[in-house]
Amino acid sequence: MIVTKYGNLTADTEKVAKVNKATRQNGGGSLSGTTPVDTVVLRTLVEAGTTGVAITNVGEMLSRRGKATRGALREWSKRVGLTQGEDNSMDSFEECRVGTVRGLRIKPSLLEVAKELLKSSSA
Repeated sequence: MIVTKYGNLTADTEKVAKVNKATRQNGGGSLSGTTPVDTVVLRTLVEAGTTGVAITNVGEMLSRRGKATRGALREWSKRVGLTQGEDNSMDSFEECRVGTVRGLRIKPSLLEVAKELLKSSSA
């Protein structure tokens, strides 16, 4: 009854799965296929270096606030190719203080990777 009403959705779900997989996997480690916001966030974090960026600023760039900011950054880091893998246990950021407010910065071990991503996106 459901099949007659809605049709066979297997072809559509396979197509969606392929698109989702292509979105998750960033081929070649460059910023191709990302939005201008992704590039701006990457540039901001790289330029801040070990100083970090205020969480509110990063959250505004990613259109998230409060506790949702960290999750948005995890998704963002996978999207741009900073981290890879299916699990969410890898966190590429650490907390810091930017003046008197809470901030985030890219972990020092991934800062060079971020710089390379930024170079490849501008080339």
